[in-house]
Amino acid sequence: MLRPVLVLFLLLGLACGPASTRQHARIEQKIDRVDEKIDRMMVLQEATREGIEELVALARRQGTGEITLFFPWNSDSITRGSAQYRRLVTFLDRLAFESRGRTVRLVSVGSAGDWWRSDWNDGLSARRAEAPRWIVKQHLLYVPHTWSEVYGIGAREAPAEHLGRTWRHVRIIAVYDDAQLPALPARPSP
Repeated sequence: MLRPVLVLFLLLGLACGPASTRQHARIEQKIDRVDEKIDRMMVLQEATREGIEELVALARRQGTGEITLFFPWNSDSITRGSAQYRRLVTFLDRLAFESRGRTVRLVSVGSAGDWWRSDWNDGLSARRAEAPRWIVKQHLLYVPHTWSEVYGIGAREAPAEHLGRTWRHVRIIAVYDDAQLPALPARPSP
């Protein structure tokens, strides 16, 4: 995906002026490194997606469920009293009632697929994944609960069939039984 653009720039450089063989070799090495990073990122994102799908299936079998909260553009906070806040509180109240002393395991996956740069979307996704924690802490005060960290992220870019739309949400998935948790990806190496 990125490689054809970089190759085009390399060819334009060849046509526009002299460049040494060493410069071309360095450019090719940089292109190869970028390709490797993209490949690692895609593998991690696919593993995350598969793990999340298994986790959602487990939540549905256990009856705990999931909730998706939506954010305004470029936002990473949930305002007290907002519609998203009330939806989350309702979800948490149901979890608290139905837990019957069992520990609730929560997974939060933030998504940011706006037109902005991917590194900006990555940071925004992480902040969105953290956004509901203060609300959960307040409303599950007497309910044992833990958070599972997911280092992969939700959508970084809108899928091709949804071009023009943006992905601005956090998905919270709840389960009771730790023993049945699917394997989620570990923290990627830098």
